[in-house]
Amino acid sequence: MFTMTDASDHPLDFAERAMRQGREVAIASLIACPPAVALRVGQQMAVDEDDAIAGSLGNERIEAAIVARARAVIESGAPEIIDLDGSGAPGSPEDATMRVYIERVG
Repeated sequence: MFTMTDASDHPLDFAERAMRQGREVAIASLIACPPAVALRVGQQMAVDEDDAIAGSLGNERIEAAIVARARAVIESGAPEIIDLDGSGAPGSPEDATMRVYIERVG
């Protein structure tokens, strides 16, 4: 499973430190979501090769899916856009499809 860093750790600060330490990192950016979802477009989450994360894009189920895809992006180097079912998150409408762009950085 993944490990959350300090909640105050900004995803880009985390990514910069991880890269300086020689770890591969992917950034996941929310690029679309329904207005009723309690997230904002542009919100980010960083994932390193050891599955440590900073930032949040939803509940544990959503974050686990992002970590799994981020791992593949880190390995391949090819960015991906994924659609995730955000329903079930607090305040989410029944149809709460979120679109996330994931890219390796560094």
